[in-house]
Amino acid sequence: NMCKVIQASDNNWMCERCNKQYDHCCRRYIYSLTMVDDTSCTWATSFNDQAELMLGGVTANEMNQYLENGDTQKFEEIFQEALFTDWIFKCKVKNEMVNDEQRIKTTIYGMQKVDFVEESKNLLKAINDMVDHHERTCRSAPAAASRP
Repeated sequence: NMCKVIQASDNNWMCERCNKQYDHCCRRYIYSLTMVDDTSCTWATSFNDQAELMLGGVTANEMNQYLENGDTQKFEEIFQEALFTDWIFKCKVKNEMVNDEQRIKTTIYGMQKVDFVEESKNLLKAINDMVDHHERTCRSAPAAASRP
């Protein structure tokens, strides 16, 4: 079952959509975070797959077990390890109206760790391409007429 469930009074889980009860549930993340770069910062939401990746592969069920077992130190360590890590995000950004106020909603739908070597190669290639383009346009431009 991949439906949203709520905890019933008898410690079972109830799906309001199909009106079925289950003895356990599969917890999933809805993770709010702040993304920061050199220019700005923004709030974003990531869902289960991206949140697990960011938290080192720890599932929402495992995080819940840490809390239920009273292992708050392990719970906090997992979040501390995720702080200030470098990622390349693919995001969906859209404007929404909330209480007659326009807000920007950012949702992460893909991400990968930054590969600094690969990113450096990409930047060097982009710089070389710009230099080559500049040299080609300067050579093909007509010479300025000189005045006597």
